[in-house]
Amino acid sequence: MHETQDRSSDTSAQSRSTATATSVPQRIITWLLVAFLAWSSLGVILTSTKPNVLQDAIGLEKFDYLSPLLDQNWGVFAPSINTSSTDLVVRIHYTDADGSEVSDWVNTSEAERALQLNRPGATRLARLSSQLANDLRAAYRALTPEQQAAIRTGTGVDTSDANVRAYFTIETRTLRYATLVGSTIHSGANVDAVDLGLRICSSVPFEQRNTGADPTCDEPISLGTKRPAELPASQSQERFAEVYADLFQEER
Repeated sequence: MHETQDRSSDTSAQSRSTATATSVPQRIITWLLVAFLAWSSLGVILTSTKPNVLQDAIGLEKFDYLSPLLDQNWGVFAPSINTSSTDLVVRIHYTDADGSEVSDWVNTSEAERALQLNRPGATRLARLSSQLANDLRAAYRALTPEQQAAIRTGTGVDTSDANVRAYFTIETRTLRYATLVGSTIHSGANVDAVDLGLRICSSVPFEQRNTGADPTCDEPISLGTKRPAELPASQSQERFAEVYADLFQEER
């Protein structure tokens, strides 16, 4: 009986010893994996931000092993990957107490980006201009050169063409938006006409993302001078101005 107890004690001690010996390597491996994950996460953050002191202190070359992840070809997921962005720019013809005036080009998409930065989780207003610009560009590019020229000059164009009708549909929505912007910037003035334009900016090349390089932007493509659009009864000019007016203080 004593011999059996001794054997049990020896077995238990041996099991504890084995468990302890096994747990030490496991803990070491676990801590190494956690440290590697933390280091890699730091690398992802540093390589995706603008140039800063921390990047210079650590050195981005230490994270070159992440290149297969960070430099992967996203064309696998988006065959028609975007290499440019489109901003909606407008120029307002208005009449106030001083007479008839024409504003400079106003980048409404840039104002929306400021709204997104200053009011995270902003309303749908913070995305309207960008969506309108992309839709308007796509509709305009679907037209023939002759149709595009007719749109820009305001001469007659065959509205039986499906692409022309699609363009005028998005142009009407865009003009409503531009009319609201004009009435907000020049409060109290009458908006007489609106110049619509598209400003296309090329994306910063991936290898220059940490150099502080700015996108290369073309001169605005003018789509012609249009009459201001009538706003639907459901659209509140006052509510629009409450959210948007502060972004255009320099224009007032």
